[in-house]
Amino acid sequence: MQKAIDNIELIKPLLNFTSEDDYYFLQVLSRKKDRDILPFRMGGSNNNSRMIRPYFINSIEHLENVYEEIRVMCELFKARAMICLNKRSYYSSSHQMMVRLAQSIQAKNYFNAKMWNNVSGVYHPTKDKSWIIDIDKDEMVWKDNIIKAIQSVEPDGDKILTEIPSKSGLHLITKAFNVKKYKEVLDKDLRDNYDIPPINLDIHKNNPTNLYIPSEKKIDVSNIL
Repeated sequence: MQKAIDNIELIKPLLNFTSEDDYYFLQVLSRKKDRDILPFRMGGSNNNSRMIRPYFINSIEHLENVYEEIRVMCELFKARAMICLNKRSYYSSSHQMMVRLAQSIQAKNYFNAKMWNNVSGVYHPTKDKSWIIDIDKDEMVWKDNIIKAIQSVEPDGDKILTEIPSKSGLHLITKAFNVKKYKEVLDKDLRDNYDIPPINLDIHKNNPTNLYIPSEKKIDVSNIL
């Protein structure tokens, strides 16, 4: 049985608050394949992921204050806490929301309860960029090659921020780099050393990473249902 994966101490150093305008978007997400093992039926959408609750984290203290609540929620619903490491701006998000609200009203859609969540989820920041390379367990054998390729391309300097464990591998958190050159370097390295064709690793430029993944321990809610 897999234990919970708790990444808060890895995540906190990646959060950089420089003004009251800064926030990070955190979601407690329930995936369909995780919901199927629950001893109760959750209402709502049958889509692959369903948001249980969003959080708009505006300081390290704020994250620490709500973290126990987040962990309990994740265990109860067998959901994951996911946080976007690209900082958001309340000012910019508000402007984006005003544009969307006007478009929604023009389309005669007057119910917009989830609009702030949507803006926070898809808005692409222009600074403090960090990327995620999703390395699955079958690709872990090439992790050192992947890191070497990233470090060898523009810009100069260390581009690896940290490694965030996932359920079946890890998320390599990096600064932005020259993707075209990186793929060329990695493909050549793998051909020369492993005699394999190019591998297709997902590079996520605005996706969330794992803050907390619940244990696989089943919960007993028979006394409250």
